[in-house]
Amino acid sequence: MGRASSRPQLVRLTSRLFERAFADLLPAERVWLEPALEKPGMGPCLEWWKLATKGNAKQPRHALLASTLRAFLADETVRVRDPRSGEVRRPRPGDVAVLSWRRATCQAVAEELEVRVTVREEEPVAAARPRPSPGEAPVLAGPGAHPPARVPPSALQAPEVPFRIGEVVSLGSRIPLRGTPEIRALGEAVHAFLAADHKELPGQLRLELAGECLARWGVAPALAAEDLLEASSAFQDWIEDRWPGALGSRELPLAQRLPSGTLRQGSADLVLRTDAGLVLVDHKTFPGSADEARFKALSHAGQLEAYVTALAQATGAPVLERWIHLPVSGLAMRLEES
Repeated sequence: MGRASSRPQLVRLTSRLFERAFADLLPAERVWLEPALEKPGMGPCLEWWKLATKGNAKQPRHALLASTLRAFLADETVRVRDPRSGEVRRPRPGDVAVLSWRRATCQAVAEELEVRVTVREEEPVAAARPRPSPGEAPVLAGPGAHPPARVPPSALQAPEVPFRIGEVVSLGSRIPLRGTPEIRALGEAVHAFLAADHKELPGQLRLELAGECLARWGVAPALAAEDLLEASSAFQDWIEDRWPGALGSRELPLAQRLPSGTLRQGSADLVLRTDAGLVLVDHKTFPGSADEARFKALSHAGQLEAYVTALAQATGAPVLERWIHLPVSGLAMRLEES
């Protein structure tokens, strides 16, 4: 109940009820509300209906309620204030809400009201839909094209502006892989460790963490924990040297509502905040050669563009640089507009 839109009598009645209910917990002045606006000439704010069910065995309670509502709507003395226009007018069927403990009772009351309550002729009424016959199935309009509810940033295959590989930085030696590991599982393990690892942690703890990440994703035989730890250290050293004092957010959740209504949602691997703006870094566990890695990095330009758009909209800060980090290849590649 809103204090500004409800009748003064109803506001005071509700205040009185809650004042007694919370008497042992709150002082009266914390509970009591005064109406914001006096609205005279609208009749009583509350009516007590007692359904005379005795002697009406052939008429169920929902039928009695519908009959009472019909009489209420026909009462010339009853007035309500239109919530949209503020006009004081006679009540209409759309002003009535019926609450019930059971869904079946609500349905019964609704059906009875549909039969018993007729709307006055001066009110515009939409044409009622014909009731389906028993066993009749609704006729569907047919399939329609709708945008997806959610999409990941990787769904943006190519940005509107073409990109090229700019600066390429070598962060160390290529990590040797043994066998033919499942690339997705390998990527999940490497991402998990890079998100959790910090150089300030004890060396043995970091090594155990790397081993646990690889083991949990079933790729420990393919990649040595020591090599993964070395790649992480090289990456963190590069970040500190290139952007000293930058504040980093790892696995930063991002969401953006597109004009179509679709929610584009994902997590940026690393976002650095500098005094001048933001730097975006995305990890890609790609085991190919350096030339193949350049092509692979460019194929993710659309995903990084989606992150950049969401970051700019959420923070208002410019994204100065966007990088692809390839820990297996020991490289970092900057994407820039062609």
